[in-house]
Amino acid sequence: MKILLAESDSDLVPVEVGSLDDRGDVSVETGSTSADTETSNMEALEQGDCWRLLARGGVGMLATAGIEAPVMRPVNFALHDNFVLIRTGEGQILEAAHAGESASFAITEIDGFEHWGWSVVVVGTLTERSSLGEVAEVPLRPWATEEKNHFVGLSIHEISGRRLAAGRMPR
Repeated sequence: MKILLAESDSDLVPVEVGSLDDRGDVSVETGSTSADTETSNMEALEQGDCWRLLARGGVGMLATAGIEAPVMRPVNFALHDNFVLIRTGEGQILEAAHAGESASFAITEIDGFEHWGWSVVVVGTLTERSSLGEVAEVPLRPWATEEKNHFVGLSIHEISGRRLAAGRMPR
């Protein structure tokens, strides 16, 4: 899969994104650029750090397939049995889970003033998990006022993370 990353305000560099290697890092091959990679302030997070950040729960962005482009929605989540667990109502997320569709999920923390941040990205398959009795005990309350009586889980087939600058890692 090719994506474009901004190396500076005016340069876009094509990047080929591979899969996770044995250490849990994403293999990335960049196109030609004048940027000196030895002085890069971007680094891959260790896989353990990615799992630790996911385990905090909170709010992330879920991306599912759309007709013309991926559809992204903010969702609150919890990590449960190696699934990103989301509470939802009737609609596109539940339909995608019933169809067993692939999806991506991302969490981030960014400090725009100090110019540091990190992100964790998960790729997996959506499934409905409402029939599992133990998910009802997961402390995952809906923020929206609509009824959210279904639990959807995103399996974790791939997990990766990046940190920008010398940003602090939350504990």
